[in-house]
Amino acid sequence: MTEEPRPRPIPELSAAIITYNEADRIGACLESLAPVCSEILVLDSNSTDGTREICESYANVRFIAQAFEGYAKQKNRALEYTNTPWVLCLDADELLAPGAAADIRRFLTAPVPDEITGARMRRRTYHMGAYIEHGGWTHYRYRLVRRERAEWRGVGGMPLHELLYPTEDFGESWNRRNGVTLKGDIIHNSKSDLSNQVDTINVYSSIYAGARHRQQVAHGRSHSHRKPLYLLRMLFKPPLKFIEIYFAKAGFLDGYRGLIIACSSSFATFLRWAKLYELANTEVREASNLPQFLREQNGGSRK
Repeated sequence: MTEEPRPRPIPELSAAIITYNEADRIGACLESLAPVCSEILVLDSNSTDGTREICESYANVRFIAQAFEGYAKQKNRALEYTNTPWVLCLDADELLAPGAAADIRRFLTAPVPDEITGARMRRRTYHMGAYIEHGGWTHYRYRLVRRERAEWRGVGGMPLHELLYPTEDFGESWNRRNGVTLKGDIIHNSKSDLSNQVDTINVYSSIYAGARHRQQVAHGRSHSHRKPLYLLRMLFKPPLKFIEIYFAKAGFLDGYRGLIIACSSSFATFLRWAKLYELANTEVREASNLPQFLREQNGGSRK
């Protein structure tokens, strides 16, 4: 019995990934992309754990190293370094589900209307030994785009949680005219334990509070009259977040995992407002755990 030939990569498709010390996860990502992408562009932020060696062991991977400048900037730079009309943008801890590659192939090998700028796919997270199907953790994201028609931007001016948007010439947002939905899934393979999750919450809440505080200062808003507002939000927003995740978004259907996620989301909400209160009403000007690239952008203002 002869083995069926392996499908050849699509000439019109590249992948763009940014990395930093992802040796434990990048291999699975590259394995899922190699059959469908003619080139995989990895833009690395000077990893020290063997990420480079793993990437360079793949024939269709082009590895570039440069200093990290922020998530959106780094992802846009990776997008610019690709050479094909279409680019699939993934994180190092993501991979294509088995059926996704076939769906992408069907989409790109058929005539794609010129007005279509991007395609979105469902993103599912594997966390604590199971797929998290509720609580707002499963959603659709645009990740397959025409290279010259899309760009990464931060959400709400925040330096985290960046999303792909059409460039100004092709619409202010995604809609039925410039985007389509594919059937295949992107798997977010979260291998962090709860201790790592708490560390991430601590860092992300510092980034959020700092960015929110700088936005308010830039708009000339006084903080003295906002103390009661911050305190009220510290008191009421965490339980409301728990209710949203666990009940409104049916997180309870994910069992004990859903309970942990709802509690940790509530805790993250509390930290955001507590840290914003601290920045607005004490001598602290910058969180001690702020990432180095943001510290440099802010001028190293921590006291």
